[in-house]
Amino acid sequence: MKKQILACAVAAAFATGAVAAEVTIYGDVNTGFVYNYTKVGDDASTNSFTMESGISGASRWGVKGGEDLGNGYSVSFDLQSGFDSDTGRMKYDRLFGREVRLTVAGPFGEVSFGRMGTMTSSAGTYDIFQGTADLFDGGWTSAIATSNFFYDVTRADNMVTYATPTMAGVKGYIQYSFKVDNDATGTEGKNSSKRYAGVGLTYENGPLSLVAVYDSVLNPTADPVAKKDGRAFSFGGNYDFGAAKLYAAYQYGKNQNFAGGVTATDVEKYTTNATQLKGHNFGLGVAVPVGAGTVNFAGYYTTAKSENNSDNMVKTYNVAATYTYPFSKRTSVYAGVGYLQIKDKLTGTSEKTKSFDAAIGLAHSF
Repeated sequence: MKKQILACAVAAAFATGAVAAEVTIYGDVNTGFVYNYTKVGDDASTNSFTMESGISGASRWGVKGGEDLGNGYSVSFDLQSGFDSDTGRMKYDRLFGREVRLTVAGPFGEVSFGRMGTMTSSAGTYDIFQGTADLFDGGWTSAIATSNFFYDVTRADNMVTYATPTMAGVKGYIQYSFKVDNDATGTEGKNSSKRYAGVGLTYENGPLSLVAVYDSVLNPTADPVAKKDGRAFSFGGNYDFGAAKLYAAYQYGKNQNFAGGVTATDVEKYTTNATQLKGHNFGLGVAVPVGAGTVNFAGYYTTAKSENNSDNMVKTYNVAATYTYPFSKRTSVYAGVGYLQIKDKLTGTSEKTKSFDAAIGLAHSF
């Protein structure tokens, strides 16, 4: 009898807590097959056919919830973990590597604390640039709409994000990370550690969405190559014509550590040319409803130069086409093809990489 009473009491406590906290478990499982052809310079070409996770969208699971405090105020949380659906392995070497966010919201807007994606990262809740201006928002595979936008920092630890209320369609954002990777060297909040700062604006008016972001990677003073802080100006948007939805994106960056699929600070490869980069990124895409599904086309172009030698440059071209067909609100099949070409002259000699991908897969959300 006592055991029955105890069990009822525990069940009632959990039921009450679930209602108060509104806890939800959610996720996406995305698995498919990818054929890749790659040729680098004069080397022999390589071919592969593999099963991969997260082709059209990352495989993930999460727990989120919140509580209404009254008078327009609330507290919520979101804990999101990434995994490889083809192996079951955890990603990011941490339980909740995708996002850990504690948010206080009210008439003033919202403030979030924890680990979050940056505004130009194609990752997380506050991905406003690529989420608005890039049709593929981070890309699929290495050659299908791969993201070559400047994003030296994708997700940052120790992040604070403030988002204003929406006024006349305009919403503002401010982000700052005291140390983007807590496991890296340097002291949190000091010049000895890599940090991140950014401000952004979005505008929504019917079928039109616009975004503008200025962000900076605050590089540690002891970095042998990245001695200057990276800066990027990002602009873009989309417009829904009904019969088609058009996307456009542009970036200008200085003192960047990554551009066009090339890591500028790879000292092992660029022993005498290790340097930061400056350049431009362009993206253009269109989504067209076909039957019950959607056909997507996109093209990307990057041109970047060494900060200390304008003759050393990288140019990247990428085109992609995909089709997604929804079986239901939670399950869809997809297929895509893409071509990527990188002309790399950072070492002073020309090296060309050509890559082609074809993919097909299944995605299910819960």
